[in-house]
Amino acid sequence: MKEKDSARRERLLKEKLESQIHVSMQDVDSSRIHFSTVFSYFDRNECQLLYRVGLAISSMLENGYALPVVSTGCEYRRPIGLDDQITVTTSIAEIGTKSMKLGHTITDGDGALLAEGFTVHVSIWGDSNSAIDMEELFDGMGI
Repeated sequence: MKEKDSARRERLLKEKLESQIHVSMQDVDSSRIHFSTVFSYFDRNECQLLYRVGLAISSMLENGYALPVVSTGCEYRRPIGLDDQITVTTSIAEIGTKSMKLGHTITDGDGALLAEGFTVHVSIWGDSNSAIDMEELFDGMGI
C-alpha cells in the first residue's frame, strides 16, 4: 500500500460522529424502542459521517460510485424507552480492500452501553454491482 493510501486510511479510521437523540413515539413499539429503529439511527449517522469525510452519498452517485450495505447487525444490551435521551456514535472501524465496516454504539446520558452494532459497505462502480478497491473510490472522490 502506498504511503499516501496508508495515511488516508489512518485519518479515516480516526473519524467519528456523535448525535444526541430524544426517543420519540415514532421510534417505539408500545414503550420500548422498536428493534429496527436503531438501524435508522445508524443510517443517519453514517450518512453524516461519510459526508464529513468527503464521501457524500449524492456525490458518490453522481460520480458513478456506491457503497451499499451488505451486512449489518446489532446487539441490544439494555432497554431503550420513550423519552430517553441517547447518544449514537458512529466511526469507521475497518477499511478492507473492497469494503469498509462502520461501528455504531448507543449510550444513555450516563454513558452506559445500550446497543452496539455494525454495517459493512462494499465499494462498487455504477450499476455493475462489481466491487472495486476502496482506494479507487477514495481517489475518485478526491479524498
